[in-house]
Amino acid sequence: MLVGGPERKIIIFFLLAAAASARADSDAPQPWSLDLTVHDVGIGIGNSKHIDGIRLNFRDVAPYTVHGLNVTIWSPAEGGVGKVYGLELGLPIAGAGILRGVGVGIGLEIEKDLAGIGIGVLGIGSGGGLHGILIGGLGMGAGGNIDGLAIGGLGAGCGGSLYGIVVGGLGAGAGGDIDGIAVGLVGVGAGGVIRGIAVGGIGVGSGGGIEGLAVAGLGVGSPRVRGVIAALAAGGEDVAGLVLAPAYFTVGERGRLTGVSVSAVNRIVGEQHGLAIGIVNYTPSLHGVQIGLINIAGNNPSGLKVLPVLNAHLD
Repeated sequence: MLVGGPERKIIIFFLLAAAASARADSDAPQPWSLDLTVHDVGIGIGNSKHIDGIRLNFRDVAPYTVHGLNVTIWSPAEGGVGKVYGLELGLPIAGAGILRGVGVGIGLEIEKDLAGIGIGVLGIGSGGGLHGILIGGLGMGAGGNIDGLAIGGLGAGCGGSLYGIVVGGLGAGAGGDIDGIAVGLVGVGAGGVIRGIAVGGIGVGSGGGIEGLAVAGLGVGSPRVRGVIAALAAGGEDVAGLVLAPAYFTVGERGRLTGVSVSAVNRIVGEQHGLAIGIVNYTPSLHGVQIGLINIAGNNPSGLKVLPVLNAHLD
């Protein structure tokens, strides 16, 4: 059956439209490259798609894969991220989507993930994770996790968790947990739990808890503590372990101290289970011993609520 009349015109129209679209696609400018390769092995200049060897480009503007050395001058354009397995060298800016190996530049920009060694004279940034040995002259930041050894001249932080050893010239912080050793000249903070050792020149704080050792020049605070905390002042809700706070230590009304606290003022508004040593020791619910100049235990019988030197309630 032959097609005629209006049907033929409609078919011809769609065929012409498809041909015009294909011609437009073929005429669209393609990223320039000069590939001196045999089966992708050799040297690529420009936006080479796949190079096993050496790839040189001013700025990456299209996806690519390199096994070997990738050298760029500027950070990738949007959509210009690629995968590098080997060495990413930026003169001055290095960047890739995924890097497995070593990245070096005045700045190092990774869109998704870096695993290996990253060195940024100014800094390192990743939208995903950073894993391995990482050194940022000014700092580093990741949207995901940081694990390994991370050193930031001003700071190191991530939206995920920190695992390993993290040192920030001013601070180290994580939106999630910190597991390992974290040091910050100003402070260390985590939205989750700090497990291990945290040292802050001014403060250490955690929204989820501290498990291990936390030391700060001014203050340490967390809702839950399991271990040792030491600072000029400290506070928590559920504290179990050893507290060394020369100026002031406090536990909230619904909180609890289980262990030993040494401070000029121990203000345990909740329950005290253990030993408090200080100048003034106060708790409405004593289940242990107070040693100090003034010892106040609200649950002792009348006449024994306030005593010098020593007060006790053992049950």
